[in-house]
Amino acid sequence: MHQHFKENVEVSCKRTQVSIENRWTTIQKAVNKFCGFYAAIERRNESGKNEQDRINDAVRMYEETEPWQFHHCWVILRGEPKWHEKMVECNSGQKVNRKQSEIEINSLQTDSTFPERPEGRDSAKKKARVMADTSSSSTAVEMLQKMHERGEKNDEKEDELRQEMFRMERERLDLQKLNWEKKWAAWEKKWAVMESNAKLRQNEYELNQWNADLIVMSQDLDKLAPPLRAMYEQKQMEIMKRRGINTPPTSES
Repeated sequence: MHQHFKENVEVSCKRTQVSIENRWTTIQKAVNKFCGFYAAIERRNESGKNEQDRINDAVRMYEETEPWQFHHCWVILRGEPKWHEKMVECNSGQKVNRKQSEIEINSLQTDSTFPERPEGRDSAKKKARVMADTSSSSTAVEMLQKMHERGEKNDEKEDELRQEMFRMERERLDLQKLNWEKKWAAWEKKWAVMESNAKLRQNEYELNQWNADLIVMSQDLDKLAPPLRAMYEQKQMEIMKRRGINTPPTSES
């Protein structure tokens, strides 16, 4: 089995003969057990249930004792003619193998030109076991090869999916960056308008203040009544002080 596996399966890691046989034994045992449950479900022939319903029932029966981890293997094996032959061979039991061995031995004795010593029962069993092991090894390696190929296809699909997800994430980030740039540009434009409006309001205020100060400073104080003249004199002093104009000292009479 190990030699056949090395010659037919291209893998990057090396697997020992023991690991290959253990792996195939585990798969074969689990799939055989599941096949038994599935066959029992099929024999019930329950109305209203399709194939997927029967598969689900078989999975539930299997998982009453342990998790069902080899569904993908069963999907591959169920369509293989050699697997069907193996199942028939396993179900037929040792009696069929023993009868077949005896028939082959009798045929060899009849067709032989020179009579030879009949092959013993132990030898016949050993020969049949070797033939069965060879067939089982070939089937096992072919099944492992198919599962390996299926795994490579799944890896390729996963790589394609990861690349597609990476592309979508990159597009999302680019779009997010573009939206932020647009928002920032709009905010800068809005801020510039606000600054411009503030400057206009400041200029308008200063112009109005200048006009008001000009009116106060333009008053002819000699023509005003004494109370009004005193008020305008005080206003004129405040305006000159605010604008940094040196005011002459007031003379006391």
